[in-house]
Amino acid sequence: YGNFVSEGYYAYFWCSNVNNALQACCLSLDNESAVLSYHDMSGGNSVRCIKDEFYKQSSSSSAAPSSSAPEGYVDPSTVVKGTMTDERDGQTYKTVTIGTQTWMAENLRLEAGDSFCFDDKFEYCDTYGKLYPWYVAVGRPDCAEKDSCDLAPVMRGVCPEGWHLPSLAEWDTLFAFVGTDIVHKLKSQSEEWCDFDDACPKGGLDTYGFGARAGGYKSWDANYVDDRDAGYFWASSQADRCGTKVIIGDGFDVGDYECGDDQGAASVRCVMDSEGFMPDSMEPSFDYKDN
Repeated sequence: YGNFVSEGYYAYFWCSNVNNALQACCLSLDNESAVLSYHDMSGGNSVRCIKDEFYKQSSSSSAAPSSSAPEGYVDPSTVVKGTMTDERDGQTYKTVTIGTQTWMAENLRLEAGDSFCFDDKFEYCDTYGKLYPWYVAVGRPDCAEKDSCDLAPVMRGVCPEGWHLPSLAEWDTLFAFVGTDIVHKLKSQSEEWCDFDDACPKGGLDTYGFGARAGGYKSWDANYVDDRDAGYFWASSQADRCGTKVIIGDGFDVGDYECGDDQGAASVRCVMDSEGFMPDSMEPSFDYKDN
């Protein structure tokens, strides 16, 4: 039954965590990386066993519970939820403070520059927010179609005053705060989520109140893709004539980063300015429109 694949390229090992009735945790190894993700249980992967005595000693340690948590882990009970209002168009957003970061807990809906609703349907924007090309997200329309663009370390971009477009480092910090099972802890509990086999619903745990939505993506050729499968969020980083997208969704590895053509469009989550993370420029270089 099925096909045998990746011999000589990858090693796959089962772990004991289960995602749902169809998927279980799997560690994949290649020459450059080690990635935890979920695989279909009907497939076959290798098994490595760990000795019971070591597990018993570790689990019965007298150390504080936090000592066994991943480095940087933030207890969900310490999360602080709130709201903020974007004075540019009067829209109010949920917010969530996780560790040292305060994030918008909804996708940005501001109509600014070239921005789109998924499938060109306005009702999508109410739920999933706008989709922005990378050069709009960073507030630099002059960067469109350039091989590279000189950006400050922190870019306000399309975000309101007091907030900015997160860098890859800030996304990585969020993932470290969440620790394990990151995709499912950040995904909203909404039943909109499906996987690539159209198995629905695949709602997340939303443990931290981040509420990631499956807003999809507008590709460079103007096609809308992956709604209900994944959320694509811009980071302020750029490389090889493309912006960087952070992907949250089933079928993607934790913290998956992807080169996003600057003519494509993705969602924006803003993070609050803090010490060491202040935009150099106080004003974006594009006009916005009230909804």
